[in-house]
Amino acid sequence: MSLVVAGFLAVPLAVQAALPPQSERQRELQLIISSAEVEAALGSRPIDSISTIGDDTYTITAGGCSLVVAVVDAPEPAMLSWVSPGPLRLEIGKLSCVECRKAQPGGL
Repeated sequence: MSLVVAGFLAVPLAVQAALPPQSERQRELQLIISSAEVEAALGSRPIDSISTIGDDTYTITAGGCSLVVAVVDAPEPAMLSWVSPGPLRLEIGKLSCVECRKAQPGGL
């Protein structure tokens, strides 16, 4: 009997409350848009677009630059995960910029 009770008590620790896909996407996008880390990585460039490139991975374009950001689960207290969706954090890639050169007069 004690083994069954112990197994039953351990199950909620491994299960996270899930949100519907559209709510989870909204939650991830809000995290990206409000992130001071993303803002710092982009410098003074305003966000032009955010595109998904995989599960929980996004490309942010700003000016002639792009930045890949992954949304990952953040460490959390064990009991919190089965009550509500767990906290998220961002893994921010390296900013990649394309330099546009002005056309020379009389040339292409």
